[in-house]
Amino acid sequence: MKKITLSLIIILLCSFSALSQESRKFRTQSVAAKFLDDDGTFGEWSDWEDSNLLIVLNVEDQQITIYGEPNRVFDIITTKEEIEDDGSRQLIMTCLGHNQMECGFRMVTDKDFNLQFYIHYSEAIFAYNVKLLN
Repeated sequence: MKKITLSLIIILLCSFSALSQESRKFRTQSVAAKFLDDDGTFGEWSDWEDSNLLIVLNVEDQQITIYGEPNRVFDIITTKEEIEDDGSRQLIMTCLGHNQMECGFRMVTDKDFNLQFYIHYSEAIFAYNVKLLN
């Protein structure tokens, strides 16, 4: 049931019309980051930098893999969807990342179907502008 729910949310989020594929591929276009300051708050976002990483969401295995140096694998623990007043949608996932540390992973799409991924660690947040490949 969890796989079906995750599949339906991903399909709704990315406006897909078929349930046939068990994985979705994305390509990053740019990345920005912000880091935890000494006072315990997050600083300002960095400037956007070009990025060209492959991200694969495997619905069947409930994993997200980011292919880069190094490759990073996130095991999905929980998922929930939120719809904002402006029509944007978020798929919020709690994941187990590298070193078995829990982190947050958000997929956000706006009403114009622009797509961003956010990875929330305890001391850093990374934002990726992405495009759907399949």
